[in-house]
Amino acid sequence: MTRMIVVVLMTLLVTLGQAQKLGQNISPYMTRPAPRSVKERLSVQPPPMPGFNLNAWIGPWFYQFQKAPCSWIIAEDFSDYTQLFVPQGNIFMNHESMRNRDLCNTITSVFSLTGPGQFTGKDVTGDNWSGKMNVVATDYKGFAIEWGCAKWSTFDQTCADPWLYVKTRQMKLFKGILGRIESALQNIFGISLNELIRIPHGRPCSNGKKQG
Repeated sequence: MTRMIVVVLMTLLVTLGQAQKLGQNISPYMTRPAPRSVKERLSVQPPPMPGFNLNAWIGPWFYQFQKAPCSWIIAEDFSDYTQLFVPQGNIFMNHESMRNRDLCNTITSVFSLTGPGQFTGKDVTGDNWSGKMNVVATDYKGFAIEWGCAKWSTFDQTCADPWLYVKTRQMKLFKGILGRIESALQNIFGISLNELIRIPHGRPCSNGKKQG
């Protein structure tokens, strides 16, 4: 009986030694935890940018990159996606136009200002993306980055269905603006533009509203 126990212990020691040796030969990249997905990195609410200037931010924009919420996943197929954000009394009207399956559509939603750079939006056609929106970065004349939450987690203070949009004032993307956008995304969320979905432009639709 004692002999059997000794044999078992020796076998375990040999096995452990082989496993340790094998582990030493594994690439360190194989042992690192998998990077978090874009959705996971967007699940934590970022603060709005400091010193937000509402009057300088409102007006027309071109949507250029996106991480659409699951509730509004159809937006991943949009092209020629534009926005006109205008004040109307104590609220803001968000007029959007987009091309989907070669057809132009227009949508108007309502936003309320809840703090500097903070809004609550209401999708008047349903409940596809209604919720909170923060303007997390903008230079007003070139680009803006907006984060929003369509559904909050029932377990903690994180967002279960976040979204992110990158907009520019001009339809054409310029290298200098792309660099500033990339820097802001890395600093705020730790993500890159190439992790977002590009929104193509080329045949603009009309939102039926006068801009300017």
